[in-house]
Amino acid sequence: MKRPESSLRINGCDSLPTDMLERLCLFPTLQHVELMDAANVTTLRGMSCAACLERLTVIRCYNLWELPEDLYQFQALEDLKILCCPRIDSFGYPNAKNSFGQKGLLKSLERFTVGRCDALTRLPVEMFESCTSLRELKLSYCRSLVSFPLDLRRTPSLESFLLQCCPKLIAEMP
Repeated sequence: MKRPESSLRINGCDSLPTDMLERLCLFPTLQHVELMDAANVTTLRGMSCAACLERLTVIRCYNLWELPEDLYQFQALEDLKILCCPRIDSFGYPNAKNSFGQKGLLKSLERFTVGRCDALTRLPVEMFESCTSLRELKLSYCRSLVSFPLDLRRTPSLESFLLQCCPKLIAEMP
């Protein structure tokens, strides 16, 4: 018997206090989080629901510049979608000390979509090192993206790959 899904959708809450997202750790079984049109949110740093979160969607959070600090520990994360967040400049740096070793990074990730994140300059090589289950990868309209190290040999399950309108990109594909 499959348990019911646990989800939270926040849409159009411009005055949402930033610390509200830190309280998500009070819901340890939260599986889906969708944050849309929350202009007041600048960081997701304190958002810690690494145990069960399967889908994280962030759309049109124009002042957001920082993702969860423990993003690489989200062991169940299957779908990560970040759209229209022009201030995000990176996806952080995995910390081997608290990421259960490099092999545990985002190992469940199946779909990764990033679009219209104008300040994003790079995606860390570690982000894709253990994504053996990655099936769909979409990068579009990231006008400052210069570094994207993708080794197709390490992503054997990749079925769909879209790279669109990233004019400064210097591909690092072996």
